[in-house]
Amino acid sequence: MRPNIGRTTHPALALSVMLFTYLAHCPGGTVLLDLEHDTYLCRYDPESIERTLSSEHQAPAWRECDGVQPARIGVRDCACFVLALAITLVRLPYRPLRTLLWHATQPSHFVPVAITAPMLAARFERMCLYLPVRLLCLSKTYALLQFLKLSGHSADWVIGVRLFPFEAHCWLAQENLLIGERAHLVEKYTVILRSQSAT
Repeated sequence: MRPNIGRTTHPALALSVMLFTYLAHCPGGTVLLDLEHDTYLCRYDPESIERTLSSEHQAPAWRECDGVQPARIGVRDCACFVLALAITLVRLPYRPLRTLLWHATQPSHFVPVAITAPMLAARFERMCLYLPVRLLCLSKTYALLQFLKLSGHSADWVIGVRLFPFEAHCWLAQENLLIGERAHLVEKYTVILRSQSAT
């Protein structure tokens, strides 16, 4: 049952709702993300489009990594890729989003390899081409994050939303540098949550 936030009276329940709820003001209304129940709640307000577009809170200027050379895949890359997929398959279907985000903020315990995160993401993308199924953004982003952690790197997990029509998308970034994503695919989204990765 979805909680009615406006009528929550029990202090512990109210605190739980506040801790695991995130809000984003999008052109056309407001979106609420309830991590406890993996639910989005939307309030449409077409009159707010101009107010949102003219507000001071502008979307981050996402940038892509220039000059990423064609990826050369090694044995270690393949092993990390398989392990990252296995971790994703075990965790993703059975744990709420708040637990996944907690895992995302944990530091990597591996020694960083001498390769940048964008280069690792390029290798990850290339290996995904050999999968029999296409990974959706949530599973692909989480698997890429695990792949980076196994290589000693970290990144922030970003969740964005939009209205008219409603869409949600997630991706990885280091500050405003996109990891394994294209700027034109995320610029239409308003960030509702960004996990701060531990280094």
